[in-house]
Amino acid sequence: MPATLAEIFEEFADLDREDQSQFLLELGDELPGFPAAQRTEANRVHGCQSQVWLIANARGTGPEAHLQILADSDSTIVRGLIAVLQAAYDGLSA
Repeated sequence: MPATLAEIFEEFADLDREDQSQFLLELGDELPGFPAAQRTEANRVHGCQSQVWLIANARGTGPEAHLQILADSDSTIVRGLIAVLQAAYDGLSA
């Protein structure tokens, strides 16, 4: 599966609507596990129809600090959107 946001966009652009949905489902299937201990009310994204948990951390200090996005959902398509979010922001300068 694509690893960068540009790769995701490139592949997504060539798909019809049904295949775009399937692609998001496949991205969601490949999302790494989320620690069960982090499925807390404090990490829950309120207002979502599905259950979504999100943690954004800065790793490192000063100019070396970078973002780490951890998230999960009980909805596979939302997990696919999380994969897009991670491709967009994970590793960027905090």
